[in-house]
Amino acid sequence: MNDFYRDAQVRGAQAVLARLQKVVPDAIILGGWAVYLYARGQRSTDVDIFVDFGGLGQLQREFGPTLTRNTNPRKYELIIDRVEVDIFVEHLSNSGVAIEELVEPSRMMMGFRVINPEGLLVLKLCAWIDRQGRTKGDKDEADVLSLLAVTPIDWTRYRAISAKAHGKYLDLLPGAVARLVSSAEVRRTWQFIKVNGEATVTSAPQWKRLKAELAAKVPRGL
Repeated sequence: MNDFYRDAQVRGAQAVLARLQKVVPDAIILGGWAVYLYARGQRSTDVDIFVDFGGLGQLQREFGPTLTRNTNPRKYELIIDRVEVDIFVEHLSNSGVAIEELVEPSRMMMGFRVINPEGLLVLKLCAWIDRQGRTKGDKDEADVLSLLAVTPIDWTRYRAISAKAHGKYLDLLPGAVARLVSSAEVRRTWQFIKVNGEATVTSAPQWKRLKAELAAKVPRGL
């Protein structure tokens, strides 16, 4: 099986994403659904979005007291039809790098505003640093590898963003891609790499070829 989650698990999240797009059309898609929009990789069972304070007001008017603030990490949260939604807000949210340093320039993809690939890669690697070895960390590995397989990355811009990290992330982002690749080999999360909705690495030889391609594509030290 090459789907990380069963289809029934992700349909609800996809419907919630479409609903949020109508409520806050200027929201920027982050996380696993952003990877999906770039690479048509694995879909997700939850939704992550970025909004400015105006967008946060729209969400408060739409969802009222069900919109709650989580102070650790600093973000807002919603549960819509049993789907978890994490809402990152300018000048408030920080998941390794201040969120406003990551999201722009955003891109329009399939009718959604989506975080740029460099910011997405930094955000995903920071999440992986926190979740490595757990189920969500395995999903992060598949997401990062799917993104890198098909999406051009401006490595100069990536370095500039990651240099703004703080705490442990500033120390651990250098070399994170190489460590993630090694972890994917040990944990065999390479079998969940998907591009254009299809599994692209279904055997150890194919994984070996992709590793060689990534080694040629990703600058040393990243």
